[in-house]
Amino acid sequence: MADYFTHFSSLLDVGTPANAARALELYNTLAAENAAEDPPSEGFLVSIEPAHGGTALDAR
Repeated sequence: MADYFTHFSSLLDVGTPANAARALELYNTLAAENAAEDPPSEGFLVSIEPAHGGTALDAR
């Protein structure tokens, strides 16, 4: 049986480095709460993208 995967990537500009840090903090908090689910969801890898001045989040 074949396994099918969809790759998704998005760059989200949130305006300021402070907004990016807060958005990442919120995402990590929600991901930790989500980990308590049975089964936990896979989620995304989210990081602040320094190449865009630290105002963008890279979600994969």
